[in-house]
Amino acid sequence: MRKAVAICPAAQLIDAAYLAVLVPLLPYVLEMFALRRMTASAFGILMSVEPAIAAAIGFIVLGQPMTGLQSIGTLLVVCASTACCRQK
Repeated sequence: MRKAVAICPAAQLIDAAYLAVLVPLLPYVLEMFALRRMTASAFGILMSVEPAIAAAIGFIVLGQPMTGLQSIGTLLVVCASTACCRQK
């Protein structure tokens, strides 16, 4: 018995390679620009808020709900980072 083999067109492979490079690279470059312009403590707070922003976008755009425990955990991480930076 012969199995059918799916062949991806070259255009799809090029698009996938483009996304594989662009998706992680663009945020990294933007973070490095922000790090040069901000204080280290402000950048630390921004990095701790990033997952909370992603969760909010996931909820609003994709309808992905967060449990109460996940929301509390996210809030605690942001508060801890803010408190740590304010003590210095």
